Amino acid sequence: MQPLARIGANVTGIDASQSMVDTACSHACEDPSVSDSITYVCGTIEEHANKHKEFYDAVVASEVLEHVAHKDLFLSACVSSLKVRRHSIIVVVVVVVVVVVVVVVIVVVVIVVVVVVVVIVVVVVIIIVIFLLYLG
Repeated sequence: MQPLARIGANVTGIDASQSMVDTACSHACEDPSVSDSITYVCGTIEEHANKHKEFYDAVVASEVLEHVAHKDLFLSACVSSLKVRRHSIIVVVVVVVVVVVVVVVIVVVVIVVVVVVVVIVVVVVIIIVIFLLYLG
């Protein structure tokens, strides 16, 4: 949260645990350069999003999703709290396309590596067989 506030963002931190909110608040208060730019809320994104539809420019869920039981509801709430912008949709589409291309490239590289290894093994086996036939 604090790094985003340091670069000029107004940040809202949401956590279901009051003790986590209290700890985050105390850390933010230690840094006067960010304390006015960060707001902490105790609750869930699902509750918060109901009151803040199309409110935020971005949602950062860092180290959260792996702890969420109902990921579909969580992500739906995150998306509903985002401002709707045509260029945001384009960015999402571009990111998805880039991810797909990267995955395809990785799969192709793995296939090529497997083929090369198989060819090397076949060549080695052939050399061994020829060598054994020559000796025998």
